[in-house]
Amino acid sequence: MSSTVPRDETGPPDPLLQAFGDRLRDMREARGWTRDNLFESSGISHRALSYLEWGRRAPTLPTIVALARALGVAPGALVDEPV
Repeated sequence: MSSTVPRDETGPPDPLLQAFGDRLRDMREARGWTRDNLFESSGISHRALSYLEWGRRAPTLPTIVALARALGVAPGALVDEPV
């Protein structure tokens, strides 16, 4: 599984995509995981994980679900604003 367009590796990241990437990275790091650990758990490629964390790609719904399952959280935890 991988994320799909929109993607822009040259301009500034979209604030919404950057917020998703920051949350994904924070959750991964809170578990003491490397991207390799998340790749092994989710099946999302290293490159896609990097682009997602950098806010350079929008995740698809299947990608969000795979990441949430790997991290042991509900999919909404990756996209909801903190309470």
